[in-house]
Amino acid sequence: MIHCYKCGADLPDNLNYCLHCGGKLDGGMVDETIDEREIETVEAIGEREIETVVLERDAVPEPVRIVAPRTIEDKPPAGSPARIMGVVGLLVIATMIGLLGYSFLPAPKGTDPVQPASDSAANANRATANSINASANAANAIANARQALANVDRALANVDRALENKNAQNSVATTLPPPKSGDGWFIILGSYAKFHPERATDRIEQLRDLGIEASIVDTDNYPGFNRGLYAVVLGPFSKAEADSRLASLQRRFPVAYAKSGY
Repeated sequence: MIHCYKCGADLPDNLNYCLHCGGKLDGGMVDETIDEREIETVEAIGEREIETVVLERDAVPEPVRIVAPRTIEDKPPAGSPARIMGVVGLLVIATMIGLLGYSFLPAPKGTDPVQPASDSAANANRATANSINASANAANAIANARQALANVDRALANVDRALENKNAQNSVATTLPPPKSGDGWFIILGSYAKFHPERATDRIEQLRDLGIEASIVDTDNYPGFNRGLYAVVLGPFSKAEADSRLASLQRRFPVAYAKSGY
């Protein structure tokens, strides 16, 4: 057992610092079996061992007691503030060295190095511009789709009108009885393409309002007429009668004329 000279605590052998007060034990080892002797500690010159010479109080030489060698280390006990600060300092230094080394490492393959703030701002501006362009393209695509739908609607309307015209063509023309010999003359008050039968029917309605009963004929049925037309006619008459009626009608319808259908 040894005693601390500062606080007087009993301590185990081979300690360099007191476990109670933390004071350094500078050779403060006392053997309880020789507590009546004066102990003097002499540190011999050397790196690995310390010799302790014990002298009696009355100067009677005693055998020299050799203490087990121990290394001379100035280590503070575990948990002391000095040791904790040392460990923290080492950790800080190691962290700084690691960060410094990492900054000099090449960028991993397939990844981009850290870009400056100006490049990041430029990339953000490009991304914004691309987003605006994408929105404009989407709006144009929607407009084109609407225009295509409108074209489809117009095409369907044209088909409906064509069907109506076809039906009208099948019902608008009147087949007149074949004329007697020499009576194949007609007074023509208008002729219209077959894809516009409504014009022929409108002309008939106008004439009826004026008290004139006319007919619509398919010119394909009359070899003397031009083909592919609907003609609004009066007749059939003989040539003399057609000429007589035409003279009175031309005052009201200057475009009227007489023609033989055969």
